[in-house]
Amino acid sequence: MSNKIKKVLFSGCSHTANSGFDKNIDKHWVRLVANHYNFNYDNIAIGGMSNDEIFYRTVEAITTNKPDLVITLWTNIGRHWVYFDDPNIDDFSMVNPSIAGFNSDSINLKNYAKLYNTFFVNRYVCLKHWLLQCISLQTLFEKEDINYCFIRAYDNLLSDWRNIDSDNLFSSLSEELKRVLNFHSRPDYYIRQKISEIDILLNKLDKSRWLNLDTPCFTKMAPGDVSDDGMHPGVIANMKLYELLIASNII
Repeated sequence: MSNKIKKVLFSGCSHTANSGFDKNIDKHWVRLVANHYNFNYDNIAIGGMSNDEIFYRTVEAITTNKPDLVITLWTNIGRHWVYFDDPNIDDFSMVNPSIAGFNSDSINLKNYAKLYNTFFVNRYVCLKHWLLQCISLQTLFEKEDINYCFIRAYDNLLSDWRNIDSDNLFSSLSEELKRVLNFHSRPDYYIRQKISEIDILLNKLDKSRWLNLDTPCFTKMAPGDVSDDGMHPGVIANMKLYELLIASNII
């Protein structure tokens, strides 16, 4: 690690926020990395945080108090937070992956969540928006001369995306991507255009700053290994992530 790195910012969802590690906090990947390098850090991660929120809160954090290094673990595309207007300032309400947070007992929130999750989780647009957020944050870090590392917690369609053969769409598209791209209702030229739009964004990513863009995501690093709460990757997966980070040339 560079001697210039003294202050580190971690951002992400529950996988970064120590969820499920109440009894084994020193075996969580954030604590392992921090202890290994003995650096000061802030962890702004919140359980259930969406990529929108990870993006906004990371931008706010580095604008308010510039760190030397940012480690961002991106979450599942499709997660969604909303904010009630009255009586509220900025307390969040989660509607995907589950209902939680401010006014979580509200019938209006439950109805909104049902509508959102049934009709408005457009995974193509979610993927595109996430990639645009990655590119935007990458550009900001470069402008501000901040070292950074991006990590995937979830696959976010990328494994299937790598297998696309534009000359053989029917055979190369997974059933999930056929659904996402509305394969059976759109002409091939239109689908190829939409594939190209995502490919252009993927090619804009600086892969040297990604720990696992083309390798297994965090939640698939150790199948069957779970934390104390039975919901998050456990000690083995966290150790693997930690080892990958310290072995990389990113930090």
